Amino acid sequence: MSHIPPLASLVLSPQSSAPYFWTHPFQKEIADAPKSKKTNIILVSVLSNFCKNNNSRKIEKYTIYIYIKQLVLLQINMAWRCQIEPYLKTLQNVNVKHCSAGSYKFKNKKIECFKILLTETIFFPEGGGQPGDNGKITWGDDSSSVFYTVREGENAVHLCDKQVPEGTEVSLEVDWDSRFDNMSQHSGQHLISAIFEQPEFNASTISWNLGDDKSFIELSRPVTDEEVQRVENMCNEAIRKRTRVSVELLTSKEDLRKGCKDLPKDFAGPIRVVNIDGIDQNMCCGTHVESLSDLQAIKLLHQEKKKGKGIVWFVCGQRVLKTLAGK
Repeated sequence: MSHIPPLASLVLSPQSSAPYFWTHPFQKEIADAPKSKKTNIILVSVLSNFCKNNNSRKIEKYTIYIYIKQLVLLQINMAWRCQIEPYLKTLQNVNVKHCSAGSYKFKNKKIECFKILLTETIFFPEGGGQPGDNGKITWGDDSSSVFYTVREGENAVHLCDKQVPEGTEVSLEVDWDSRFDNMSQHSGQHLISAIFEQPEFNASTISWNLGDDKSFIELSRPVTDEEVQRVENMCNEAIRKRTRVSVELLTSKEDLRKGCKDLPKDFAGPIRVVNIDGIDQNMCCGTHVESLSDLQAIKLLHQEKKKGKGIVWFVCGQRVLKTLAGK
């Protein structure tokens, strides 16, 4: 995804210091756009409609085009707001599409809950090895706790403790400490895996697990203490360099650049590529930090050999400090 430019370069709303078009949903412009399988045709139409309707404002068209492109791709490809703006902690003016009673097996325990679908969400639904978000849905003086978020087909399903009437306009608040921790471990895993896959080590990642306190990656071969220390040093050097992380939305498999793994032939939906500048390109549905500097540090705790594979345990960000404090 093209990086959203600094606020100073954007058109500002008279009522707010936020970019005017940043909070604009573009739903009308997208609805008025011609029906086409070619995303570029839709994008040009949406941009034209928006600029025509806001011609009294000084508009930097390319800047707006970048942002519109991401929103259009999200809406026509059934993705979520949390994937384009992972640092968004709250969101207002969201409507409840569906609410039904049900149950969910959470941490090996069956929990009775209400399953809620929203018109848009900042809650990430479990996927790509990253746990689902939790937080709160508020309307008026009432609220419902979201204890987990999962995906069912194309839907993000919010598992809540209280019913919310369909059609209700609500506000969302994600548990930011939990989300940022998940983002940190996930981005850290991408970095660690990318370094291990370099020719110097030639150890590819088979699987990974994001745990409550520490995580691990399973490598294609066992690794030595010296290799682990070398990888840790290289990871923290990339953090000190404030290496940029960006997410790109692609519309076809042909847009995948050299270095990305191929997609299954029957793949459908948006193609999200997470780029760590100069280090890695990897398809992923999860949320990620915008700069490796947000990780603060990475510590590879220990490694073990299991069935001819290598298991490397690690912590990132605040978990490093908690580990040092013995928590």
